[in-house]
Amino acid sequence: MVTTPRGSVWSGGQGVDRLALVFDDERAVANAGLVLASTLAGRLGIEQVVDETLDLGEWPGAVRPGRKLLTLVCSALVGGDSIDDADVLRCGETQRVLGHRVMAPSTLGTFLRSFTFGHVRQLDRAFETILGYHPILATRGDSGEVLHARIRKGSAQSQRGAERFVRELVQRVRRLGASGPLLVRADSGFWSNKTIAALEQHGVRYSIGVTQHESVRRAIERIPEQTWQPLDDYPPEGIAEIAEGSLFGRRLVVRRTRLVGAQAELFPDWRYHAFITDRDEQLALVEADHRRHAQIELAIRDLKEGSGLNHAPSGHFFAHAAWLLISSLAHNLARWIARLGLGASGPIVVQTLRRRYLTLPGRITRSARRATLRLPARWPWRESFTQALARLREIPLLA
Repeated sequence: MVTTPRGSVWSGGQGVDRLALVFDDERAVANAGLVLASTLAGRLGIEQVVDETLDLGEWPGAVRPGRKLLTLVCSALVGGDSIDDADVLRCGETQRVLGHRVMAPSTLGTFLRSFTFGHVRQLDRAFETILGYHPILATRGDSGEVLHARIRKGSAQSQRGAERFVRELVQRVRRLGASGPLLVRADSGFWSNKTIAALEQHGVRYSIGVTQHESVRRAIERIPEQTWQPLDDYPPEGIAEIAEGSLFGRRLVVRRTRLVGAQAELFPDWRYHAFITDRDEQLALVEADHRRHAQIELAIRDLKEGSGLNHAPSGHFFAHAAWLLISSLAHNLARWIARLGLGASGPIVVQTLRRRYLTLPGRITRSARRATLRLPARWPWRESFTQALARLREIPLLA
């Protein structure tokens, strides 16, 4: 038996059975924590920038594209991974905490299907002002923010579009004020002479994975056995060593691994992982730093699990391209909330941000011409939520 705050006594099962169910609260807010995201979006002027930059012509859904985009972004932040999921933003008075009109899923579908290649590029430029398909991504190493994103057809070869992608990436971060040295760490999908030439032309240092082509295998075989150095930061179930050689005149760094103990019979031979680089620092430092480029997998996981990229919204290629950029914006907004609002120093998982701060329920009340958003008493993260909202409101309006 438990006693409720009003003093009535319930037994567990009977109390639940007696609980009446009525969907009639017009003042309920299902995802009240979206006030953090809408505050930051308002300070950045996202709706206005998109309205000014994206011109869909006479296509249906062309009017006020900014509010349609923000509807999709807010839906993604609270777990929506399809167009229909955006309808949760229209329940009760959730719209009151968003700062923009919430659009119906039918309108959002028409909006996305209106995109062509040129419209996707317009949307990409708008984001720069704000800061079965095969996307390529570039993220910032320390924060996990998406810096650039492109979608390709599933039949595209790994290197297709890589040269153009890195040129656009470098030009973008330079336009946004990055004046110091740049380093691009990439997997073997970026390994091509054209991509390397583009990086060298822009003065960007690089370390790029290479696949086990015959030329790479021969270069590894030429490495003297006595030059291999053991790696200490490796699990005890295996052995790892590093060495360096040369591939077409470029520095080739190689890590080889194999199992030891009872499982060694499964993979008794060395397995080799190689990359080329123009960096001239100590071998162990360069190898360890390149290995950390795998952090992008955390951003990809977050985009899929936390920002709506787990499913494609329609059968239109350019609708998917726009969806990728919208998911990237939602992903970045979450990281900016964490960094600017919560004071987090490193990447934060969007699901954690959603559970603690975005999806808490609320209710709007009015008294003396003032609306108040009432949130649950004894919410474990109420102090950090309040501090985050105060910090975000201090950001000057950018548009």
